[in-house]
Amino acid sequence: MPTAISYVRFSSKKQEEGDSVRRQRRMAAEWVARNPDYTLSDIRYEDLGLSASKGDHLHGNLGKILEAVESGAIPQGSVIIIESLDRFSRLPAIKTLNMLEKVVEKGVDLITLSDNQRYDRDSINGPQLFMLAGAAMGAYEYSQNLARRVRDSYQGREEAAKNGKGINRRNPFWLTSQGKLKRTEDGAEALEVVVVRDVFASFVSGVGIRELARKHSDHFANPSSVRKLLTNPAAIGHWQRYTLTGVDVENGRKKQLRAPAELIKDVFEFAVDDVLFYQAQKMLKHQSVVTHARVNPLAGLVVCANCGGNFAKRNANAKSVHASMSCYTRGLNKENCSNSKNYPMPVLGAVFFETMRGYIYTSLQKTKLSGYEKERVLLEAQIDENATKRRRLLPLIEDGDDPEVMARYEQLKVEGKELSAQLASLPDDSGEGVVSVAEMYAAINGDPLALAKTLQIGGYRIVCDDQGGMVAGGEQWAFLGYNRKGKTFLVKMPDGTVTTHDSLLASGGGSNHPDAGHELLLDPDGPLEPDDEDAPVFFWAKAIR
Repeated sequence: MPTAISYVRFSSKKQEEGDSVRRQRRMAAEWVARNPDYTLSDIRYEDLGLSASKGDHLHGNLGKILEAVESGAIPQGSVIIIESLDRFSRLPAIKTLNMLEKVVEKGVDLITLSDNQRYDRDSINGPQLFMLAGAAMGAYEYSQNLARRVRDSYQGREEAAKNGKGINRRNPFWLTSQGKLKRTEDGAEALEVVVVRDVFASFVSGVGIRELARKHSDHFANPSSVRKLLTNPAAIGHWQRYTLTGVDVENGRKKQLRAPAELIKDVFEFAVDDVLFYQAQKMLKHQSVVTHARVNPLAGLVVCANCGGNFAKRNANAKSVHASMSCYTRGLNKENCSNSKNYPMPVLGAVFFETMRGYIYTSLQKTKLSGYEKERVLLEAQIDENATKRRRLLPLIEDGDDPEVMARYEQLKVEGKELSAQLASLPDDSGEGVVSVAEMYAAINGDPLALAKTLQIGGYRIVCDDQGGMVAGGEQWAFLGYNRKGKTFLVKMPDGTVTTHDSLLASGGGSNHPDAGHELLLDPDGPLEPDDEDAPVFFWAKAIR
């Protein structure tokens, strides 16, 4: 029984969200049902998002069909069924006819479902050739007219944006099509705007991109979409234009390769201020390696004294009532580290609460900017933008001697030198901003995982050796073992006093720092009330058991 090969194509993302694919597949199935002498091939040939006017589909599945016809893998007597001729090609008519000729000369017919035409050897050599040529020319002209209308529309919107006029376009999720921040019916800022601001503020405060993607999963499909938001100048009201540099086709799908072009400023209503946006860019560019914990708030804070690697958590089991942490590097390969010591989570938690608060203030400072540092961030951003504009002019300068281009390039050079001079004249400021007591309190009693990231940024660590020794906050602590009679772990404090882990946890470290405002009083062996599961105290108590 001869085979019918279905070919489906569309060129835009918007069509993928609509009914284009389903309609083309349905029409193919209906044709086979009306022609029972043919069996529909199990292999789908689909080019989703590939243009037929540019020939992108020739590098996708249509190209594979043509190769299969040429090699005989699609045998004589088979048919290729498509919705209409423009799904096959919108190239110039002569190229379309040549492609079709190569198919039908191998004894494979082409059937267009929208007009119920069948193209074979006889038809392309007979009167039907004129109909075919007309259809090919129509498809090509339609494609050219559509491209021209789209191009003119973009150029019109660009000119309007440059002149400060409002434009309508498909904007990021927190903006309306008119470029305004989304609002609720009562005029309050919409949830989308709140999410954008939280992402930027949380990121510069040390919260990882993966955590932000999980926190706002209703708005971000994956961490890369969060990163895309953080680098999108639309957040500060600017419209970044792009130019297409090529197309990459993989598995029948097209990925456009784009390069940044002109940045048109103040087109949209801004969601965050310039300082916060460029601070995020700086952190993305020079982002230090931070361990992003999902459950264990001490992840990334406890490290090995022998190899410098992170400790990893081991859950409680039949041999041990409490979870513990040990060197992750040794866990992978004993040859790579000699530190085999296990540290119970309650002990590490007790030392953490006794020592971490001295780092809270300095850690929060590193997420804030002083007045001079804010100015530095903005100047660095302007210098980068100036350099980008000059790089884009270089090809035009190399192509010809255009006085206007040369004048613009020289002007940018002067502006760049002035900006660099302003940057150099700024005082050598430490960049430490002011942190209030309320902010410290909120950090300590807030999201435990966010606190852990902030402390990592500030350099806080608990360094554990292979003898039970722990260095935290510049002080020497020691884990002395388990007291079976008291059912507690013994800890040696920096002053030489031996105490128990539950005594330290019950005080929450408050005895050493009465002015820190820390109120997390933990009872490691007390009941955990389900109603308090969202409270940080519940999280900590559960995490360090």
